[in-house]
Amino acid sequence: MTALRRLVAIAVLPIVCLLLPCAEAWAQPAPVAIIPFNGLHADEPQSVVVRMLKKRAQLVPAADVGGTAAQVVVTGTVEHPEGKLQLVVSALSIKSGDVVGQLTFPIPKTRHLDREQLKQLAMQVNELVNQALTKVAGENAPAPEPPPAEEEAEAAAEAAVAQANDTENVPLDITDLSQAQLRQRPRSASPLGPRPRWAPLFDGAVGVVISGRSLSIAPTPSQSYSPGSGGGIHLDANLYPLSFFWKKWKGVLAGLGAGLTLDVPFWPNTQAQNDNPGAPGSYPTHELRVEGGARWKFTLHKSIPRFELALLLGAGKHNYSIQRLGTSSTGYVDVGPPNVGYVFGAFGLQARLHVREWASAWVAFSYEYVPDAGHIEDAVEYGYANTWGLHLRGGVDVYLWKGLKAGVSAYWERFSMEFTHGQPTPYKEASHAVDNFYGGSL
Repeated sequence: MTALRRLVAIAVLPIVCLLLPCAEAWAQPAPVAIIPFNGLHADEPQSVVVRMLKKRAQLVPAADVGGTAAQVVVTGTVEHPEGKLQLVVSALSIKSGDVVGQLTFPIPKTRHLDREQLKQLAMQVNELVNQALTKVAGENAPAPEPPPAEEEAEAAAEAAVAQANDTENVPLDITDLSQAQLRQRPRSASPLGPRPRWAPLFDGAVGVVISGRSLSIAPTPSQSYSPGSGGGIHLDANLYPLSFFWKKWKGVLAGLGAGLTLDVPFWPNTQAQNDNPGAPGSYPTHELRVEGGARWKFTLHKSIPRFELALLLGAGKHNYSIQRLGTSSTGYVDVGPPNVGYVFGAFGLQARLHVREWASAWVAFSYEYVPDAGHIEDAVEYGYANTWGLHLRGGVDVYLWKGLKAGVSAYWERFSMEFTHGQPTPYKEASHAVDNFYGGSL
């Protein structure tokens, strides 16, 4: 028996030595994960990619990529920017979520990639993955795969074309992948990927604002000042921290965020009119408007023309002041209208239509509840008032380069006051007043 065992060991040992490298390669985890492609007839180029990367890739659902040992994700999307179909194949770093390589193929009017394009995809996808692994893993990157033979690329393209003409549903060739590659670890985080344009993380603007004002009080008091206009700084910033969840619940959470708007016009000094000889001639004038709160944007139609509707809920303050009192030989004189400081809560809607990816028009409306109008309600002015306001604005934005945009907008804000003649006892008499602010920003 001992001699027989020795003979069996001598016979089996060379076979084990020959198969050991194969077993080691078989158990080696795949460095690349392929996410199922999205879009019209995207299964055809996906089949080509799976065939060409089968030695070092695994095809997994998007939600399971975090449970693999892959370093690079390959995904493809059929897009239609400006009404023209194109296939975009991207290689992404799983660690950072950044796009490290990309291939783009225009799709003909037949809405299928032709045989030559599929062949080019087969020839180029290996090089795309080689470059992506080098950027992501550096010195630890696996050895690059040599370019495929032209016959192999031709065969992959031919198979996709033949089955597209038959059923337009090309098999994914999962059977060509090893069972060791298909084994998955427990699910963990979802894969990172590039967000679509309708789900930005940040949207902001800085520019100039031109502001004008008209105040009417009934009955009309004697005028002692000349209204004008001022130019200054406009800032608007919106942050959407949940934009990374754009794939969840049809992107509802992606549009939930917060925003802040600031307008600081610099007004020239107000000039007193000649009908008040006891007043000096020039008085400093200041305006400040700040508003912040929640923004919840819903993308109702994600393809072009894209339509977005946003709920606005916030609060703010709008101040306008003129140095009202000056000294003269007869005492104090009134040289301007009362100062105002409207504290308000705002509730509104904003609608935006992207007629192209690079051009959009928008309009917004807010109702403003005003519990305090400022100095105009003091006893030395017109007394308590019931105040409400509305804010209407709209504009056009044009994207110039990548995320950089230029825009122009106009606004009108109206505050209406009904004086109650209660406490405190007013020094002046009036029944109502309307305060209008208007202008635009660039």
